[in-house]
Amino acid sequence: MNARRYDGSKEVRTDSGMRYLDLSVGDGVDGNTEPVQDGDKVSIYFTSRLWGYNGIVLDSTNDHKRDGLPEPFVFTMGDESVVPGLQEMIRTMRVGGKRRAVLPPSIGYQTATMKPTPADFPSMRRLRSVLETSRDATIVFDVELLKVKRAAGRGA
Repeated sequence: MNARRYDGSKEVRTDSGMRYLDLSVGDGVDGNTEPVQDGDKVSIYFTSRLWGYNGIVLDSTNDHKRDGLPEPFVFTMGDESVVPGLQEMIRTMRVGGKRRAVLPPSIGYQTATMKPTPADFPSMRRLRSVLETSRDATIVFDVELLKVKRAAGRGA
């Protein structure tokens, strides 16, 4: 991924058209700042919103609770069922970091069944409506990278 700052701000634009801003840069785990790669299992908190609808929330780990606490979204990097732009934004994050990214439709939800899947019917209906019409399917993700379990043979 070739990322570059483009207007003197702290916002970064990638070759895919994603724009992101680090809200806080994590420290990594035990000083390990190696980038996340395919095969690594990651745990995140997230909130996704529709860009053009006054920021209407599509989904959030706050909507997926266990024992009253948000349940992290856990997935393996490279899983094709996960929104591609979500994986792209996580690749350069460190554990403990928080990032906001604007994902263009080309790297956002391609189908309504992609993960993370909205938790309730109204949110799923909004996502389906956006995908099935010509409306702007640009999505904003706020992510906190909680944990990275390196793929076998890659260390901690």
